[in-house]
Amino acid sequence: LFFTCGCGRCQDGSEMGTQASSFKCYNCREGFIQEVKQTETENCYQCKVCEKTMTEQKVIEKATFLRSLEKFSSLERIPSLILEMESTGAHPLYHSVIELKQCYIEGITHSGLNDQICRTVLAY
Repeated sequence: LFFTCGCGRCQDGSEMGTQASSFKCYNCREGFIQEVKQTETENCYQCKVCEKTMTEQKVIEKATFLRSLEKFSSLERIPSLILEMESTGAHPLYHSVIELKQCYIEGITHSGLNDQICRTVLAY
């Protein structure tokens, strides 16, 4: 950690309601997992709907997994990767999902467009 930002978005665990760094709850699939307390050894994350908890280690593993999907993807595979990310807890505004959507839109618009590609881009 290089510095601690004091702006409103960084101080708000929901990032001003965007949930850009939150995961969907693995239990209820409705709420978001957010940091709720710190102990001396580890942070704790909890769903705001069903109150299930997740360890900091599990949050780090999930984020690392999603980031790995983002890095080695061919353009044709991106739509299925986005669906995979969303099925494992990422949501449409999660930063790795946004990164892939942006990469897909930038890449696909340089190739021949068809109706299916246009519908996919519009859905993003």
